[in-house]
Amino acid sequence: MFYHFNSSDTLDYHGNSRWLTPKSVNLLATNDVSGGADQLPTTKNTNAADDPCGTTRGCFRSPEDCYPPSSCTFFVAWNRNSDTDSLIDFELSVEAGSGETFGAVGFSENNKMPGSDVYACFSDGMLKRYFTDGYDQNQVTTRANKGLSNIMVDAVDGTIRCIFSRNIDLDDGDAEFLSLNKSLYVIGSKSTRNGDTLVYHGSNRWVTTSAVDLLAVGAVSGDDQLPKTKKAHGILMVIAWMFFASTGILVARYMKTFLPEETLCGTKVWFNIHRICMISTWVLFVSAFVAIFAVKGEFVQSTNKTTFAHAIMGCFAVGFGTINPIMAIFRPHPGTPRRPYFNHLHRIVGLSGWVCAITAIVLACDFYFESAESITDVGAFWIMFTFLIIAFTIILTFEIFNFRAKCDTNQKANQPDGVAMQPVDGNKVTVAAPTTSGNSCERWRTLIFGCSFLCIFILTVVMISEIAKV
Repeated sequence: MFYHFNSSDTLDYHGNSRWLTPKSVNLLATNDVSGGADQLPTTKNTNAADDPCGTTRGCFRSPEDCYPPSSCTFFVAWNRNSDTDSLIDFELSVEAGSGETFGAVGFSENNKMPGSDVYACFSDGMLKRYFTDGYDQNQVTTRANKGLSNIMVDAVDGTIRCIFSRNIDLDDGDAEFLSLNKSLYVIGSKSTRNGDTLVYHGSNRWVTTSAVDLLAVGAVSGDDQLPKTKKAHGILMVIAWMFFASTGILVARYMKTFLPEETLCGTKVWFNIHRICMISTWVLFVSAFVAIFAVKGEFVQSTNKTTFAHAIMGCFAVGFGTINPIMAIFRPHPGTPRRPYFNHLHRIVGLSGWVCAITAIVLACDFYFESAESITDVGAFWIMFTFLIIAFTIILTFEIFNFRAKCDTNQKANQPDGVAMQPVDGNKVTVAAPTTSGNSCERWRTLIFGCSFLCIFILTVVMISEIAKV
């Protein structure tokens, strides 16, 4: 090995300036040792028919049946060391992102991160051992690389590869060094690093469906239910709140004069559109909410602030979104004294739910697309940013339109050609005479709503495609 000495007595890390004999050497002999390994051995066979997984090695990989390892998003293989039965050889291969990235394999007595013995291979050629006390980054701390040998790490062509041998057991009383004599869950992940701190992996996580006997060989399957459910959860929430809820709110606020004389099932057309949109919203977000809780099995840990804030805002959105239709069922009849109070409360609760839901979706962009170095590198973030700008523009345009239309109506009502009417209370009021300008206003209103609906629909589809490709 070659080391660089700094100003103190500390040895700087050698990086790739490291050479290793391919096997143990008898130093009492004088024979020349050739074939020193200056880089990781390449996979001899790249044909899927020559895949050793399940025959001579145990494997866990994603996607399943991918081979060679460089074609896998995540790959870890293990087998007994040919020279020493007390060692297990591991090979890890992970797609590397940009910047300082890592791929890791961990062993756990359950399928959760807390209590896991983790081995992280970094893109700069280092391997470090970690132990996880919880989900927070501060609870993932380094440990001594004891029980490890034959370590080699490199990052070539966008793939981090490393091999190492690990003792099956040390019998030194260290409960954090999990014994491989018992079946354990195998957990894989990849993300970026900040010094010795491992940045949260987000959806880049893989875990076996059951505990694995690492002393045996065989291909094991992964539990990809959580990533798929997360994706479905996000898509359902986007359809519910970005499309149906936004459309329902706009119709109720600005399109009450659309086809004013037409009815559908005995009620106004705008009300039926609003009701269909909001019922669809409720069905979709309840389905997404129940699905993520059913698979995850617990509430998100409060130590991850962004994830926790997302969960809290999501719960508020679900709460407001459930209370509002219940309020609507028991709404006072039009013209009764309590109706105005209901109208204001119904509007406040509905908008509060929408704001909470959109906030939760924006927060999700920060951790769901964790492989990005910054949230501004996430396409979904800019989709939501565009959506908010368009939503603000739509609301402002409609409010200005309504204000001008109201002013025009009041002005015409005071003109001499107005029609005098005698209400029941005896007070005369003047109503504007029928004109063709009202039809023109409604045409403009319908055109603005049509453009708004199209923009919302397009952004929803683009957002769904962004989530689906993760």
